[in-house]
Amino acid sequence: MNISEYRKFDGVGLAELIKKRQFSPQEALRMALETAYKYNPKINAIITFLEEHARGLMNQLEKRYDQSQEIPFFGVPFLLKDLLAEFKGTALSQGSNSTKNEVSQEHSEITSHYLNAGLVIFGKTNLPEFGIMGTTEPKAFGPTRNPWNLNHSTGGSSGGSAAAVALGIVPLAAGGDGGGSIRIPASCCGIFGLKPTRGRTPNGPSLGELWDGAAVQHVLSRSVRDSAVALDHSLHVSSPTSFRLDRPGLSYSALQSNKGPRLKIAFTTKHPLGMRVDSDAVKAVEETVVLLKSLGHHVEESEYGVDGEAIARSYITMVAGQVAAQVEETRKRLGKNSIAKMELITRALHLVGRSLSACTYVEERNRWHLYTRQMHNFFNRYDLVLTPTLARRPVKIGELDPKWYEVIGLNAAIFLGAGKPLLAVGLIDQMARQSLEVVPYTQLANLTGIPAMSVPLYWCADQIPMGSHFMAPFGREDRLFQLAFELEEARPWKDKFPALVQGQ
Repeated sequence: MNISEYRKFDGVGLAELIKKRQFSPQEALRMALETAYKYNPKINAIITFLEEHARGLMNQLEKRYDQSQEIPFFGVPFLLKDLLAEFKGTALSQGSNSTKNEVSQEHSEITSHYLNAGLVIFGKTNLPEFGIMGTTEPKAFGPTRNPWNLNHSTGGSSGGSAAAVALGIVPLAAGGDGGGSIRIPASCCGIFGLKPTRGRTPNGPSLGELWDGAAVQHVLSRSVRDSAVALDHSLHVSSPTSFRLDRPGLSYSALQSNKGPRLKIAFTTKHPLGMRVDSDAVKAVEETVVLLKSLGHHVEESEYGVDGEAIARSYITMVAGQVAAQVEETRKRLGKNSIAKMELITRALHLVGRSLSACTYVEERNRWHLYTRQMHNFFNRYDLVLTPTLARRPVKIGELDPKWYEVIGLNAAIFLGAGKPLLAVGLIDQMARQSLEVVPYTQLANLTGIPAMSVPLYWCADQIPMGSHFMAPFGREDRLFQLAFELEEARPWKDKFPALVQGQ
């Protein structure tokens, strides 16, 4: 098997070959590494290689061959996002110079699920510092470049994982989503990305709720099937803050063979903050609407009625508070000099978060319940809602960096410890709105806990992908998967690869 043949298989398909002994885990790892070493220097998706660990995992798999039929991803190469999903004995950088040498003392629960599912972890992927930004450009490791156009971003924060999947280094890779961090890079890189319902996947044993429950972990994948199977095998949890929400006996992967009911789907292309939406983002939704109607679904234009400005305010308040807490925990663990190693935007958010009162944070947190009720009422009338994933094409590398005057203002505020003046000046708010101008649709699902997905159905004239974003009621991943399987069959994307690798 050569590289071009290898990357055509999804994870389940590759595992089937390995189980039949038509292909070995060693050969699969060799293909993944060969692809990575050839293309990673161009895109910077993988920041840590763990070849020796991977070979140890394959030795363990050899002893499980008699059980391989029950192991869905038996021998499939896999990458971890270098945040949250800890792998014992390896460094967990979190995208930061301040923490890049910390070594995990145990597996995260979700890492154990990946290993039990037969995945062979051979590396870790790039991300923005602490997963904060919607573009993967950390100072610690440098930017990850979009395989479809190297001048553009992969989005964030799971940008390294998305780029690796898009290039065919691996068929699926780990990610996390606190404000769109699976769906945004999935859209930028032309792959499938689903954010599960709050509490669906585990964070233990060392972590409980992430970002007050806004953040969840799952995978990015080329096929819908891989995402469904991965979620099926991440549900059996033991940590006290995770639980099953699904109906007994439900298998997401089994939905591939069952045609679901025709759905009533609302769509909108309006920007939640009243800003401009690119024509390509609008076209992506319009073409999806036509496709949905051709499949027999009822689709009509309707807004979901949640205040976009309020959502943005609640989200930024949460991020600032959570970043402040994380920076303080890092300082206590590694010393005060660790803060000096962090990026400017992180230190500024730390300052803002410390200036927030507990009352302000709780007031904004309580508004999440209002948004949840509003979406619940909306889903009494519709089965799903469709929007663009991004309001505009993926940003160019460096486009979201602070401007020179913002750098001066932020550094001055940090030097003076002026959190409240910083809030008054509005620099953070201004920068947040600049970011949310590009990605305004995804945060609502995080604050309300509902599942959502980005589906790769549209490519611009210059071949940059733009995803279609669907949200479903709380706990209804089954509805998303059933539709995603149908869309994948009607307009397959598995053979779409960036020009960087076409014909190679």
